[in-house]
Amino acid sequence: MKQNLNSYFVSKRAQRAFDRRCEQDPQLKARWQKMGAGDRSLNYQELNTLTNEKLLPRDLCLLAGRQFQISEYGILGYAMKSAQTLSQALHLASKYHQTAAPLLSVDFAVNDDLYEVILENTSLLDEGVFALLVEELMATFPRVIYQLTGEDILAEKIDLSYADTDNWQSYQEVFRCLPTFNAPRCVYAISLQALDLPLLANDSNMLELLDRRCQDLLDFGSTAKALSQKVTRLLLQQLSSVNRASDISNLLNINERTLRRNLAKENTSFQALLDDVRQRFAEDCLHTTTLTVQEVAELVGYTEASNFRRAFHRWTNRTPDSYRRRVQQDQLRVSPILE
Repeated sequence: MKQNLNSYFVSKRAQRAFDRRCEQDPQLKARWQKMGAGDRSLNYQELNTLTNEKLLPRDLCLLAGRQFQISEYGILGYAMKSAQTLSQALHLASKYHQTAAPLLSVDFAVNDDLYEVILENTSLLDEGVFALLVEELMATFPRVIYQLTGEDILAEKIDLSYADTDNWQSYQEVFRCLPTFNAPRCVYAISLQALDLPLLANDSNMLELLDRRCQDLLDFGSTAKALSQKVTRLLLQQLSSVNRASDISNLLNINERTLRRNLAKENTSFQALLDDVRQRFAEDCLHTTTLTVQEVAELVGYTEASNFRRAFHRWTNRTPDSYRRRVQQDQLRVSPILE
């Protein structure tokens, strides 16, 4: 089934690169205004149109991918960081990738001494849009592996199923190797030996919690019908970075006033949904992990731990520290005494 791309906006990295170009290029800015865009974000279909009109370079997404932070994968990114080895992290990616990259079909396979990530166009995207998505996602892979392991693991092979885009210098800069074009499918392959690398921030308790949350998110996505359910899913998916009503309205391709009005019809509000997701996730983290209060605050979308502490006290009438101590005391009381 062909996807409607109007609600699939480019990454914040690509958006920043686009905004800079608009400021520097009056022709691009005028064309963007003529498209009736206003202040909203750029979607992938519009990016492809502007690229075809030679107003944007074809490698905009490719170069933007180099600035990727694994936290942009939302809960999946934090789960991958908590894994023991690169193999375990990639297993999580294969299991839950739909929570982070819903427009592309992603498969994983072992082929001789290579571990392959295979990207396919099952959403029937235009070839230009598909190429933009593939190149931005592939450009994140070296960055992801480095953030997980602290090691520079180069691609052993890159195959692309579309024609040469004449970005040889950018490919060399990003991947330090050149891809093969017009291949049967899009493949990014690394050495199988790299899968044994230990991760820098492994945390078995955190992994168990986030594995459950990824599964919840995957299950929730197949049943979300009401607007409040769709908003909750988006908050769960990117809680650390998508936590404003304007962020959600952009992702749903509706204006913020309409979002708030329709949520009110369901007897809720954006703030109530946000607080509920934040509270449940924060309680889970304090209960089952050793994350600091600052780390929990960042995970649920607060840049300052002091703001998180105030919010947590409002939700529970306890500070995060006292909540954690109370949980630990309760666990001690119910634990059997070993003699």
